[in-house]
Amino acid sequence: MFFKRSGFYVLFFLFFSFTAQAQVDYAVGNIRIVVEDYNGAISLYRKITPIANKSEIEKNEETQNNIRIEGYKGAAGTKFGALPESSYVVPHDDSKDFYWEPLLDAGRYTSNSAYYVLLDTGIYKLNRSAAISISSSVDTINNTVSIIYDIKDKIEVVVDMHVFASSSDLFCDSIRVEITMQNLSKKRSRVALKGVFDTCLGENTKAHFSSATTKAINSEMFFDAMADEKWICSQNSIASIKFLLSGNTITSPQNVIMSNKDVFASQLWIPNVKTGRRFDSLFSYNNSALSIIWSPFYLDFDKTATVRFYITTAEQGDNPSELFTNMADLGISNEVKKDATQIIDADYVSRLLARINQLKQNPSKADAEEIKYLTTEVENILQQMGQ
Repeated sequence: MFFKRSGFYVLFFLFFSFTAQAQVDYAVGNIRIVVEDYNGAISLYRKITPIANKSEIEKNEETQNNIRIEGYKGAAGTKFGALPESSYVVPHDDSKDFYWEPLLDAGRYTSNSAYYVLLDTGIYKLNRSAAISISSSVDTINNTVSIIYDIKDKIEVVVDMHVFASSSDLFCDSIRVEITMQNLSKKRSRVALKGVFDTCLGENTKAHFSSATTKAINSEMFFDAMADEKWICSQNSIASIKFLLSGNTITSPQNVIMSNKDVFASQLWIPNVKTGRRFDSLFSYNNSALSIIWSPFYLDFDKTATVRFYITTAEQGDNPSELFTNMADLGISNEVKKDATQIIDADYVSRLLARINQLKQNPSKADAEEIKYLTTEVENILQQMGQ
């Protein structure tokens, strides 16, 4: 009996030791990224410097950049949104000079933040499971956190989060998010990507969200284009996070939706949304979240496609940067397009035309979504050629 109980306690200890670890815990400048080993969830934090301490910290600006914290092991069940002060071990500063504010719900059992991938008719939530393996790493030279979600023999999704400063006079305050999908199946597949972000900053303010043209969004909203709205911001008096979703180097989403977080937990790729409905559900009150859905595309075996957007942050009521939503912000004319994704690939054009010709000869093989995709691709190429 003693051995059985001892075995139970050992398993109990190992279980909680495992689930309490952060697979990656990386901080640089004003940004902290945590990838939890428990389920591969990504949490984002902004460094907050109390106003009373700012003048003293500014005297030591050179020591405030390039801070890295990794391998935190806390008490079992500790939520990253409520870490004890002892976890913020900064060798060159007193922990009271700043603290980390969660930009999204960081609770292990309450957060709905996740990426989803649509592969043909199957929808996969990218978290740890029997079907999905997860690995993560940090490139400290390039300030990049990478998370790989691998669905064996189906698809690999790599999320690269590069931390940088939106202005030369600031410490790192922004993240370039690039998500690359590689088709591992032995066939040509229809692929799409969705991100759900369980925002929390605006839930106790006058506005859950705002955009470039809408100052306050306090009920369900559905956008099918972001050319005018440009970005979605969630903020309070302590911190703010802004998702940049329109610009010369940004992959334009198909839909951007704000709703109660439980709506996004449904099995529908595009959930049922009622514009104007409150951010309430049977299980949560005044609890909003943001979903970004990118257009589906067709991917041949072993080929890749990448989606890109940016996240900017700020503290103490300041507005996050809108860098990249307007190329004038970079001092570059909108007519000059430097993004490598806009270079016309002759081989790709050849394959595109061959596929169009194949469908013309075999109309029965034509798929409405594929025709729409091919048409859009042709229009984009003609636009890049100035025709």
